[in-house]
Amino acid sequence: MLKFVTWLWLAQCAVATNILIIGDSWGSFAGEKLLEDACDGSVVRNIAVGGTRARRWAEERYTNRRLRSLRNFVPDYAWLTIGGNEFVFSLLDDQCEPEEDPEIIARNVRKIADLLIERYPNIKIVTTGYGLPRDNFIDESCDGSTIFAELQSVFTDYDYPSAVTFVPIEALFGGSYNETSLIMSDRSLFRDFIHLNNEGYNVFFSHEPFVEAIGGCDGDIDDDEMEE
Repeated sequence: MLKFVTWLWLAQCAVATNILIIGDSWGSFAGEKLLEDACDGSVVRNIAVGGTRARRWAEERYTNRRLRSLRNFVPDYAWLTIGGNEFVFSLLDDQCEPEEDPEIIARNVRKIADLLIERYPNIKIVTTGYGLPRDNFIDESCDGSTIFAELQSVFTDYDYPSAVTFVPIEALFGGSYNETSLIMSDRSLFRDFIHLNNEGYNVFFSHEPFVEAIGGCDGDIDDDEMEE
């Protein structure tokens, strides 16, 4: 009996973690409760800011100010969602190239990771990129598949600290792309053309690779939390 109680206590400790959400609107729209419900026993804090770019969070003064707002909260894990606005804002202006080269964006993402690790030496950071949007808002003169491949390359083609784990989610919501086709994501999972709704976050936070990377939570969200 003692062995079972010890095992149960260790299992609960394995999933009862502090999780930080940091980055742009993909993070800010997620709130805190949905991920807390998916990671039962964990505490989630969200300091993501919609519209921000990687270069903003790469500024030591800005990021440390945001982190100081957490006070005594020490995250074990962080979901870092950043890098998309450098592409989105260009595309909305009918520009086919991101505001900055993917290598520069990746360099800034790495700076953000370094700032997190400097402040929290034991932290594990999860990057995911983004799911494909529900609507094709890209100008016809642009090659959408190439653009999304460039965005993905920010997380796959450059070196990051060992504390950073990349979990791809671009096809998680029903979208896909290759050299000859581009399929948008399931509209029912999005609140607007690029942002997930609660049902979309349920799919996301139930995604096993993400669940494992963010600390091994159970990934279950009650149906009541699906309502917006």
